[in-house]
Parts: sequence; structure tokens; C-alpha cells
Amino acid sequence: MQTKSKKEKLAFAQGAAFRLGSAYGKGKKCAQDAAKWITVKPNGAESKGRPALIDDETGRVIGGMGGKFTGKHISEAKSDKKLRSERDKQRAERRKQRQSLPEKLDFKNPEKIPADSILQNRDRSSVASQTQIHRISQDPDYDRLSGSREFGSGAPVVAFGSIPENQLGKKEWATMPDGTKYAVQYAVVEADKVLTSNDVHGLTNKEYYSDDPSKIRAIAGNGRVTGLTSAYQKGNAQKYNDDLYDDTSHGVDQNVIDRMKNPILVRVMQPKDVTKDIGDKSNVVGNIQMTAVEQARNDANRVDFQNIKTYSDGSPTKETISEFVKRMPESEQAGLIDKEGNPTRQALHRFNAAVFEKAYENEGLTNLYAQALDPDSKNIINALEGAASKMQELRDAGSNYDIRDIVSKAAMRAVNARREGINLMSEAVSQDLFNKSSENSAENMIIKLFADNARSPRVISEKLNKLADVLMEESRLAKSSMFGDDIPRDEIIKNALSKDAALSKGKLNTAALNYWKQKGGEFLDKFFSSSVRDKDFISGLNKL
Repeated sequence: MQTKSKKEKLAFAQGAAFRLGSAYGKGKKCAQDAAKWITVKPNGAESKGRPALIDDETGRVIGGMGGKFTGKHISEAKSDKKLRSERDKQRAERRKQRQSLPEKLDFKNPEKIPADSILQNRDRSSVASQTQIHRISQDPDYDRLSGSREFGSGAPVVAFGSIPENQLGKKEWATMPDGTKYAVQYAVVEADKVLTSNDVHGLTNKEYYSDDPSKIRAIAGNGRVTGLTSAYQKGNAQKYNDDLYDDTSHGVDQNVIDRMKNPILVRVMQPKDVTKDIGDKSNVVGNIQMTAVEQARNDANRVDFQNIKTYSDGSPTKETISEFVKRMPESEQAGLIDKEGNPTRQALHRFNAAVFEKAYENEGLTNLYAQALDPDSKNIINALEGAASKMQELRDAGSNYDIRDIVSKAAMRAVNARREGINLMSEAVSQDLFNKSSENSAENMIIKLFADNARSPRVISEKLNKLADVLMEESRLAKSSMFGDDIPRDEIIKNALSKDAALSKGKLNTAALNYWKQKGGEFLDKFFSSSVRDKDFISGLNKL
């Protein structure tokens, strides 16, 4: 007699199970032979059982239980009780976490918004940003500007200011790209009551960056708020308004919305959650990729300028670069650290770009820094890079002594002149003839410095570094003087270029001062073009 295989036995048993089940359903008593019905209670003795037909010889399930365990041993069905119990615990824990929002959010404002808070780190004057704002202003899509659990999408996230209780809706979690969750509450506010970093034309809104916490500010969604405000101004927001009114999921009463002029849906976060790096964190991942300028500007906020350490050649130490990388979100660190934990060349480039941006705060220069340039222009940019650390210190020197804008304009003029094939000295001299303004005169002095040392960025850097040192000293003297710093800026620059710190300890050499009064620009020309030490040159003036 031929022996049946396991599959054949199972098929036979399942057929028997069907016949038994059919007969059982009609109320007939049947001989069950090797199959029997049992009741399985995977969720505990008190729970409702689940009927299962098993092969009495093998213990395999051949019917019932929705077919989920057919062909498996009944012990597997019984162990489902443990699996379900564990799943129930996990679900309960996740449910608890989701429902753990505070009963009432704390919207109490601080006395002042900290000066080092980075609420917005994107360049909202860029072409990409302006395109986004224009698209929203033409036809705002409520579905893309409403409910979301992501911090950076959906209804804009705002903070500070004061919002009436009846304009607040349901509470929700908003999740950052790095997984951080913030408790927020939906609200409907007037579009023009929310401060944004830039207006519809990309111009900076200075009030947004003030320390006054009494005004509502966009934390995530500056472009969305600006686009919606513009849509109302253009008469393009009616569909958005209707969809906002019809949507009941946000929890704001329709009658409240109906009485508002330009209502927009936002999510309000607690002021205490607005950390100084909130803009950095919210823009780690975004729909618009950062430009070189945005990246450098953002990275500048991650540099500890008070503790930069350098090697003898002025380059930053490995420890300085490593500390810079540590200040970045983890998602950005991977490409900036090698397998041994050392900063990569890309990390060094980003650090230098950040210092460069902080030093000159000039978008055009930072763009040039990131580009491949002709040798002469590259030398100028390299020279500015070498003087960046000293130049950024002038931020605190006072408006008359902070000459970074003059250096920046001179560099831009020099690079553009080289691109047009114009000799740098010719550029400076021609401008001297046609433009006698003090600011232009100061720029021309810097351009002459570039021209006289066109092949030596190191020399240019040294001169700029010394100039920065003298200006800082002059600034300190002016602050302690009863006469203040009312001296015209171009005169301060000229005097600073005539200083000899080694001989006069910051005081203007008398012979140099007299010679300057007589010869003017000729003295500065000698200062820039002199191949001898500055102290020897100025000391030699005593013989005049």
C-alpha cells in the first residue's frame, strides 16, 4: 500500500474539515475520526475564543481561525497570545506618547528674544525663494499649507506675540528633520500680523530680527507666510480662504474665521522651545537647496570665533575644525569626518568659507570665494581669506573703524576690473580722477595695495591684518577719549595706514604726520609699495 505524503494528508484533512464544518453548520452530529474542533483563546481565558479544527494525530491546524494558521502546529496559534500581548503593550505605549501633549501649552513670552537666536538662516532674497513666494501668491494650495506633523511643511510654524484664545485650535506634535518633536497648537491669524524675515521683494525686514517678543514671527515657513500675504493683497486667496473655512480638523471655530479679513492657518509653538539654533535645525533639510552664500552664512553661526586656534601659518588647527563640525547636526557630519574621526578637506573649506562670510558679510565676495577665478583675482580672494579672522574682529570696533565694507567693495571692483582686462593700478588712478569722494578714495587705497602686490596674497594679507590691528587700537583709544570717534572714516583709514606700532606704540609718528599733511597720497603710495620694513620707512622720515 502506497504511503501518503504530508501534503496529501493535509489536503485530505482539509477536505474532511470542510465536510465536517458544513455538516456541523447544518446541526448534524459527525464522527470526527482523526480531526477535532477546539477553542483557542490567544488573548486570555476571559477573552472570546476562536474555533480551530486540528489533526488529532499531528496537532496541525486544518481549519478555522480565518485560515491564518492552516498547516501550522496548534502551538504556534497558542503562542500568538504572547505576541498579541507584547503588541498591545507597544501600542499602548505609543498611544500614550501621542496623547501626552500638555493640557494647555505655555505661550508666555520672554522679556527679550536672545540676540544670538537664529530664527531664519535661509536667503529669502534668492531666486529660488522668490520663485516659491510668487507661486504661492498666484494660487495658494490649502492642502499643502494646512495640516502636517512635519515641522517644515504644511501650515507655517510661528512663535511669540499674542493670539486670542478663540483663534486657537487643536494641539499636535510637529517633528523636525532630526526627529525632535515640538508641541504646537493650530491657530488662525491675520496674515499681515505675522512678521517674516523678508518681504515679497526679498528685502530684509529688520523688525523680524529685533529682540521684541510682542510680535508674532514665522519660525518655519517664512516664504509660505509671505506668499499667502501677497495672495490676499493680489486678490488670489479666495479659494484658500474657503478651504480654510470648510476644514474643521484644525479645531478653530468657523464663525471666528468668517469674521477675519485675511486669515491663514498656522501652528504656534511655545516660546520656551524656540532655541537659539531653531532656524538651523528646521532648515537642515528643505525643498530648496542652500546656495554657497546660504551655506557659509549658516555655518558662520557654528564657528566659535572667540576660541579659534591656528598653526604658525595662520591656518586653523585640526581641533578648531573638529569643534566646528561637532556644532553641526549629525545628518551633516558624515561627509565632513573621515573614518579615523579627522575633519576632511570639505570641512576645512566650509570652515574657511564661514569665517570669510562672517568677516566681510558680502554676498558677492562669498560667491567669488566659491568660484574658480583667474590667478590675479584668486590672489585677491586668497589674501582676503588670510585676513578674515582679523577683519571679523572689526565688527566690534565701531562704525568709523569697521572698514570691512570698504575692503569688500575694493575687492569686488578689483576682480571685475581684472575680468574686463583692466590693470588694477589704472582702475584706482582713473577713479581718483573722476570721483573725489572720501569713501571712493579709501577704496582706491586698498586697490593700490592689491595692485602693488598682485602676485603675493601673503603680503596683502599681512598688510590688511596690520591695518585691522591698528584700527582696533584706534577704536579702543577713541572709546576712552573724551573726544569720541567723530573723525571721518577715510581720515581714520589714512592715519591707520600711516601707523608704526613698533616705534610709537599706537601713537602717530610726528614726522610721519607732518609728511602726511604735506604729501598726502604720496605717503600712502610709499607705504603700500615700500619693499623695506614699515618701521624703517617711517623712521627714515626723520631725515626729511
